[in-house]
Amino acid sequence: MKLPELNKKFANRFSVRMAAGVLTVVVFGNSMSAYTVYAEKNGNITQEASKASGNPEKTEDAENETNKNKEKDEKQETVYFMSDAKGTIRDTIVIDHLLNKDGAETIEDHSTLIGIENVKGSETFKQSGESITWEAKGNDIYYRGKTSKEAPVSQKVTYLLDGKEMSPEEIAGKSGKVTIRFDYTNNTSYTAKIDGENRTVKVPLAAVTILMLDDKFSNIEVTNGRVEMNGENDVVIGYAFPGMKESLEMKDGDLDDDVEIPEYFEMTADVENFELSGAMTLVANVDEMLSSDENGKIDEKIDDMDEAVDDLVDATDQLVDGSDELADGTDSLKDGMDEFGEGTDALKDGIASYTSGVSQLSDGISQLSGKTPELSDGVSSLNSSASILFQGVSKLDASLNTAFTDKEKKVLQKQVGDMVAAEEKNIKESAKTIIEEQSGSIKGQAQAAVDAQA
Repeated sequence: MKLPELNKKFANRFSVRMAAGVLTVVVFGNSMSAYTVYAEKNGNITQEASKASGNPEKTEDAENETNKNKEKDEKQETVYFMSDAKGTIRDTIVIDHLLNKDGAETIEDHSTLIGIENVKGSETFKQSGESITWEAKGNDIYYRGKTSKEAPVSQKVTYLLDGKEMSPEEIAGKSGKVTIRFDYTNNTSYTAKIDGENRTVKVPLAAVTILMLDDKFSNIEVTNGRVEMNGENDVVIGYAFPGMKESLEMKDGDLDDDVEIPEYFEMTADVENFELSGAMTLVANVDEMLSSDENGKIDEKIDDMDEAVDDLVDATDQLVDGSDELADGTDSLKDGMDEFGEGTDALKDGIASYTSGVSQLSDGISQLSGKTPELSDGVSSLNSSASILFQGVSKLDASLNTAFTDKEKKVLQKQVGDMVAAEEKNIKESAKTIIEEQSGSIKGQAQAAVDAQA
């Protein structure tokens, strides 16, 4: 089958034009050795049917979709599929942009997403089932949510080292002949009336995958694609049209050698210390590029697609550079967190030492306080002894009933004074010794606590 015949068959087969607006971008992370997770970005997956030239008929499915989405230009949808390195989707996040062209105060929307939240602005919404009313106040609305619906396109990524299939974890860091293969599956379907009969066909999709390869890769060979030099990196561009043969009811033998409709892309290279720095896949609606009123313009569309791929290569370079900066920032953050953790440990130890020192200081003060009653008892004993002594002198004076001469009184007073002074001196020295002992202990404990904080 020649290319013009294929173009005619394509136009006739898809006389009911599906404006799926699919834009899927799969982004691998910085390094496969880190068991990278990547995201698939899928644009407006809402399908809308419109009349094609020469055939005004619509199917019931197409009418339902049309009623649900009257003007696709009013809503732009991007879907991010979080997947593992093998292509298995783990989570789906949808970003919707509601265009408020007329500056309306409110916008009516329809969505099956869960966990909806405004991501750009403070506008609020009310929801009843799948109907949503946004208090737009003249603004565009950007919101996100999650969905469990199947992606329009899925892909399986296979890795081989020297002909042996390996997981991403196993092949990371190894050297040898590496093959990476992308197999795409078209998960879309709709009912179209073809030659008077209702047929189930797939939305025609084209997948373009870009791999950014550094100097670890050499002797690169590509099946269903090409290799471009872009500065320090080799850029591998592969393409496929998943589901198109099935929808056109074609077999490999139906096509001439110069016409191919591949459903996979594969590259092989000699690699040292395998690490995949970045990759991206774009999936677009072929029917939008090749509408029925543009037959014979396939070459122009291919040129347009070629230019778009070049733009995508440039954008991929920026993405890889941004990924490297993100990785550097992450490393700096990790180093900072390590230092913060060490500081936290030191602070914890210091607080423990401080708490222990305060406890010791408190014990010393308690010991000093415990000795205070002994000092008080000593002073009381001194006063009591002096009182007893003077009472004894009085009794002696009374019993003798003899008047003391002035000289005798002076001698007696001196003796009593010396006795009191001697007793007082002993008590003071005892108290001083106790205080000095406790004070030295307390000072030592306090100094130890201070040194521990230094």
